[in-house]
Amino acid sequence: MKTGDRTGEVIGALSVHEADEVMLITTGGQMVRLRVSEIRETGRNTMGVKLINLIEGEKLQDIAPVVSQEDLGTEDEEG
Repeated sequence: MKTGDRTGEVIGALSVHEADEVMLITTGGQMVRLRVSEIRETGRNTMGVKLINLIEGEKLQDIAPVVSQEDLGTEDEEG
């Protein structure tokens, strides 16, 4: 799916909640972690929101939800 010549192809989409975080991963190994609550909402007639600056020749490879230890139901045990 292509959104426009200026914005390029859609890499993926996630269903998220306000308290969630997502990770953006590039072909060059750059990783950016973002809180969903910090992403500006836009209307349907806009081109979207820029979440990452790519280095020349680099492409966005994947987006993934960040899963915390609390979400997994496990505790970090020490000792």
